[in-house]
Amino acid sequence: MKRIVSSILVCLVAMTASAQQFRAGELWYEVTGKKTVQVLADPTDTTYRQMTEIIVPETVAYEGQQYKVTRLDDHAFGACHFLRHIQLPDGLREIGFQAFMNCTQLTEIRLPKDLRMIDEMAFYGCVSLETVYVGKRLKRWSDMCFSDCSRLMTIYHAGSRPPKTHKMSFFNCPEQITYYRLR
Repeated sequence: MKRIVSSILVCLVAMTASAQQFRAGELWYEVTGKKTVQVLADPTDTTYRQMTEIIVPETVAYEGQQYKVTRLDDHAFGACHFLRHIQLPDGLREIGFQAFMNCTQLTEIRLPKDLRMIDEMAFYGCVSLETVYVGKRLKRWSDMCFSDCSRLMTIYHAGSRPPKTHKMSFFNCPEQITYYRLR
């Protein structure tokens, strides 16, 4: 019986710790580790959708502690039709599922140098997206990552070679996307 009660208490403490969500500035966050947070989708479903420019900070303060922003959660900025510019912090390591899906006014994205993973369909339907800049840590584009980005023409990459492409990474994109190596 003691084990069951102990297990339940451990689970409750873990659930409470992992569910710490808060707002700082105009963005919503969730604590994901001792010193890390992820940017969440707007729970009101109104604020982000009206924004034309978003700056995701490198760090954010919550209850007297500084947290490093390391991830954009699934759907974080999905369907932000007015979003034209976003600045992502260098410490960002992951972009979640459909994080920018249907951001129809976004023309350029500069992916952080430390980014290691972009989940499926992250930029799906970004029909105005023309240019992508990517650091050297990203090794592979995910499935349908840039699908239906009908104006995507240029990708600048910092690695010795561009990220490997999944067969559907650029589905319904222009036939010829030009890669340039950044020095």
